[in-house]
Amino acid sequence: MTLSRIFLSIVLGILSAAPLAGCQNSVDVPNAISSIANLSSLMDQTQPSAEVIAIQKLKIIGPLPPKPSYLQPSYTTLNSYLWQLIEVVDEQGTRTPIEVDPHLFMEVRPNNLVFYNDCRHYLFRFSDDSAGDFPYRISNDFSLLNSCYEYKDADNYKFNNNNADLVQSGLKNTLIYTSRDGFGFKLLSATPNVATLDLRIDGGKTLLWQGHIKPIAPTNTLSVTYEFLQSYKWRLVSAVNNEQQPITELNYDDILVNARFFNLSYDDKHYAGFSTGCNGVGGPYILTHDNILLIGSGSQTMMGCNPNREAAEDKIKALELSSRSQLSLNKYSNADKGSGGNSLYLLTQKLDTGETLIWKNEIEKLR
Repeated sequence: MTLSRIFLSIVLGILSAAPLAGCQNSVDVPNAISSIANLSSLMDQTQPSAEVIAIQKLKIIGPLPPKPSYLQPSYTTLNSYLWQLIEVVDEQGTRTPIEVDPHLFMEVRPNNLVFYNDCRHYLFRFSDDSAGDFPYRISNDFSLLNSCYEYKDADNYKFNNNNADLVQSGLKNTLIYTSRDGFGFKLLSATPNVATLDLRIDGGKTLLWQGHIKPIAPTNTLSVTYEFLQSYKWRLVSAVNNEQQPITELNYDDILVNARFFNLSYDDKHYAGFSTGCNGVGGPYILTHDNILLIGSGSQTMMGCNPNREAAEDKIKALELSSRSQLSLNKYSNADKGSGGNSLYLLTQKLDTGETLIWKNEIEKLR
């Protein structure tokens, strides 16, 4: 069976499925009110009893999130492999191997799933929702990068285009329209070169992937670490497009673009933030062992700014969010150290889309 037919069956299966049962954590409001009303004598006491608090938690707040039966692999681990779909398991446990071209590949990035099929890339944004084996939820925010127009053979283009339409429908129906159930990753096996991974949808299908370790790009520059990035504030000093021409929106003399890398106190994720002095944009990020920077999707403040500043904000958002880039780091000689004795660095960011951004660290360290 071809990949297109598999995803077409996914589409038809979703559309013909019976309505899902109600959420198990939903609150029975009348019963909750009745239960608490029957304990009015206890509630009249100055200090509510443990029984009342327990009933309030059980009936109104709901049960605690389920504890996971296995650990979710980290984004760094997941992104060490390029994953190819090899099998689909439906709700009845029927297994269908995927053994034909064009293959469907997946990359897992910070709050993004990126799928590759022939000349199309599909990006789905997701968020952490709860604990348990299915902690992620896909949003309805879906985007498509289509490079099929590069085909010179019109017949070949038509074939790939029609095939990709079915893959797109299958992915959207599988991930978006069942997003209320959540999904999770289970790493079944891993070696330095090959791994297998389940993408499991709560109460639904399982997509089995085989991963091959990504090659490490050779680099003669310094290694980049989370601690190093977070030690400085970074200022953009050069921005050129894939033809080495200045990017107009990021080359205004009176607008400085700054970057910060940081952690939030309430979780263990790393975040990147960019600002032009008016609004800020940013999202979670990870670094791989070969100086690859992956930035996820995030929020943006919405204050009114002048047109040039807003254009700079929009451009840096379009370049950085949901991006993949190669970093290289170079250090100035000791003679070029700034006042205070701190070293000066240039951090070069080569984006997969072809642009090159160069950042210079501020002299004083942040920590």
